[in-house]
Amino acid sequence: MVEIRLPNLVGVMMINTRKNIAVEVAASEEAEDNKNLKYHYNMAKSNEQLEDILDGLSVIKNNNAATEQRLSNIENLLAKLATKEEDVPITPVASTSATSIPYDEIKNAVHEEMDSYFNAMSDSAELLSDKTLKRLGTIFIELYVEEIEKYLEKDEKEIECKRNVYLQKRKAQGLMTIEQVAEWAPQYSLEIQRTIRYIGMKIIDENESVEKAHAILKIWGDALQTITSPKSSPPPTLKSWWLYRWNSFKQRTDKWGLLQWYLVILGIIAYVLFSSLYQSRVMDLDRTNRIFYKKVIMDEKRKRNYQELDSLIHSDSFFKTYWGLNN
Repeated sequence: MVEIRLPNLVGVMMINTRKNIAVEVAASEEAEDNKNLKYHYNMAKSNEQLEDILDGLSVIKNNNAATEQRLSNIENLLAKLATKEEDVPITPVASTSATSIPYDEIKNAVHEEMDSYFNAMSDSAELLSDKTLKRLGTIFIELYVEEIEKYLEKDEKEIECKRNVYLQKRKAQGLMTIEQVAEWAPQYSLEIQRTIRYIGMKIIDENESVEKAHAILKIWGDALQTITSPKSSPPPTLKSWWLYRWNSFKQRTDKWGLLQWYLVILGIIAYVLFSSLYQSRVMDLDRTNRIFYKKVIMDEKRKRNYQELDSLIHSDSFFKTYWGLNN
């Protein structure tokens, strides 16, 4: 037998089988003059149908081992039908009803075995039935709740243990009750003691040393005591007034940052400018003195004339009166 591989779908196999049987029935009703041709055609179609059915059944057999016994019955039946067709002589016969495969017989056999196959599948599908899924869900929820309860119980024990350790540390710091605060801070009022206890519980770490925690909270207590009951300020003095004025001046000048830098830049520019002018004047004076020294002092004749002229200017009354009027 030649095996032809078909798609692994039962519906496709049945459609092909019905189509082939319909072709066979239509062919058997044709005219008698083509009996020989139709005979060979029917034989080929019958063999092809048998091969298709056997291939489909082999696929079903591989997919579900529970239907092997049922498939063997239909295989034996189809094998007998094939044997009957092979024993028919090749010579044309008067009628094709004795050699053709009965359509109803094949149809009933296929339907019977397919029903058995799907009934077997429904038995195996009970693993995913609603009842089974519901029971699995119930078991899962029970296990989940049990584990959650164990986890919460363990977590509560850990939290309780941590809380006990925390309260012991706070008790050692003297922050558990107001009475403990009053033992190391008796100088404050009850309201301030309550306040510094609240501040200590919020900002002081439980691992902080007792001395450091008390020192920090006493600073808070002093500040609160100053706010709630301030001391009378001393009378103002001249020193405090000048200090106040000096601080006010500093605050105002702090806002003049850009103006200060602007004045500094202007001062630098003025310094450079006046320095250059002064240097130019000094150099001109020095150059004049050098020329006077070389041209007048070094020359004896000019020197005498200069001295005479200088003595005349400083000794004559006219020039004294002139200089006095100018001044």
